Amino acid sequence: MATDYILKKSIFLHVPKTGGSWVKAVLLQSTDLVVERGGNWHSIPEGKAYPGKFRFAFVRHPLTWYQSFWAFNMKLNKWNKGPCRSLGSCKSPDFNVFVSNVVGKFPKGFLSSYLYPKFTGAANFVGRYENLTEDLILALTKAKETFDPEKIRAMSSYKRNVAASDDAWKDKCRYRDELSERLLKAEQKVVERYYNGR
Repeated sequence: MATDYILKKSIFLHVPKTGGSWVKAVLLQSTDLVVERGGNWHSIPEGKAYPGKFRFAFVRHPLTWYQSFWAFNMKLNKWNKGPCRSLGSCKSPDFNVFVSNVVGKFPKGFLSSYLYPKFTGAANFVGRYENLTEDLILALTKAKETFDPEKIRAMSSYKRNVAASDDAWKDKCRYRDELSERLLKAEQKVVERYYNGR
């Protein structure tokens, strides 16, 4: 499989709902780094297809990832598409029922046991959605790409994944206390790896 964006010295691995559309827009508008666009959204290149290329990806905290995923799919009804299609069987118009279904189906966490390892397992650098601008700059620096960090910072307010912050959906994506605790327990590996101590 080919990924979406191959850069001069690196590959961007687009994990769903982690700000990847923003990253792609920034790469296209503020740099001349992109040398290939193709493949399917959220696909992963075969390891031997681009030997020696630095690979980077981003993750998002589980609590906001599920809010964004649910709101996006409720708005656009794309439940059974892409690498997250197995969550389609958890679909519910009630956010808390959806999350409860996910925890029941994936007791070790969908992000922890499937999605994040699939994308980040081959990554040399994993940044966080919550620090997207500076982590993108850090990823490109580590990849030894030639770029202007200030052009990227100038686009920091450019539209990102905002489905769950849309006023029409914000109130519908509130966790019941016990459910957020159950979800965080299921996604403990993600929280420990990417968020504890940061």
